[in-house]
Amino acid sequence: MYFRKIYPYKPSELFLLCMLVLPLTIIAAEPQKNQEKILILTDQLFPLNYTAGGTDEEPILGYATQLVQALMEESKLPYNIVLVPWARLVRKMNNTENVMDFSVSRTTQRDPLYHWIGEIIPVRIFLFGKRSNLKLLPRTLE
Repeated sequence: MYFRKIYPYKPSELFLLCMLVLPLTIIAAEPQKNQEKILILTDQLFPLNYTAGGTDEEPILGYATQLVQALMEESKLPYNIVLVPWARLVRKMNNTENVMDFSVSRTTQRDPLYHWIGEIIPVRIFLFGKRSNLKLLPRTLE
């Protein structure tokens, strides 16, 4: 199954994401001719969402992009995915209606600002350095 290759997580996780999008499907049950497109923004974050040549004019690739496209197609809501620089993405998210973002880290500062739909992938980020330079690196993050 092709989708399984690009989304290497358990079917139960995919089911959960689909259930989170179910309300969008219900809203879209009676499509309107003049319904405004949902603007879905993202930035370059390989391998989740990226363009092959790194320019904004190319098709957006990545398994998070494919997941969002599949969910939006299922919902039958009109949408447009656009890859933009991070600063522009944040400005549009904060000042424009009918805008969504994906592949963003959920932090305590961002948590109250947005409606979070679901986790695409678990992410662990580390600070690391070469062992020979250990005396130059901090021992803790505090």
